[in-house]
Amino acid sequence: MKLIGKQTGFTLIEVTIALAILAASLVTLLAGINAGVLFSDRDRDYTIASFLAQEKMTELERNPDEIANGYEKDGEFEDEFERFAWEAKIEKDESAEAWGDMVGMNFDALKATVTITWKRGSVDQKYVLEEIFMPTVVTTTTTQ
Repeated sequence: MKLIGKQTGFTLIEVTIALAILAASLVTLLAGINAGVLFSDRDRDYTIASFLAQEKMTELERNPDEIANGYEKDGEFEDEFERFAWEAKIEKDESAEAWGDMVGMNFDALKATVTITWKRGSVDQKYVLEEIFMPTVVTTTTTQ
């Protein structure tokens, strides 16, 4: 059978190549969207952990009678944050004491550490917030 005139349209090979390019583009696009969702979930967890850590640190600051060298407590959050746990620890800050010795002042500095932990899948995650408390500053003078 003879064709009359010029035939128009795409050949099978052209359509196959176009579909292969389209499929590769879609796979790349979907992988990017999936990675974005995973990073978004991870970032949300770290944002929540940072707010929870700041909340616990504020509780420590508001209760100065409880703040002492050797303070250590832990617990879990409730309701919507039940998968997050916390640990608070207060200890003497040796670096501030050494700095005070250099400048001739006595710093009774305490380092407060609040650690928030949670699981993401089967992997343990944590966020640590540290703060230095200087409840008193006493000037030391020497006489000769």
